[in-house]
Amino acid sequence: MKDSKDSQEKRFLVLGSNSFSGAHFCNFLVSRGCSVLAVSRSKEPISAFLPYKWNSTKNGMLSFYQIDINKDQKHIINLLENKQPEYIVNFAAQSM
Repeated sequence: MKDSKDSQEKRFLVLGSNSFSGAHFCNFLVSRGCSVLAVSRSKEPISAFLPYKWNSTKNGMLSFYQIDINKDQKHIINLLENKQPEYIVNFAAQSM
């Protein structure tokens, strides 16, 4: 998250980004200028369920990846190595 001392954006990887809590957390991060790697095993639902898509000024701050972390660990490892997020937040398999 940006402050006057740190002009570089923070990078987050959010697992379970399609969940209610995950999507709202992604929106929170993007609204504060953070870069978000959103990961879910299912494709993105319609925009009505994804608050980070409601504001077009947030375009480019979030990248979505459809990855099943149980079946495609190599893809997750490649994403981590290539994008090097500073933080990982897990909403995957969160019970509602």
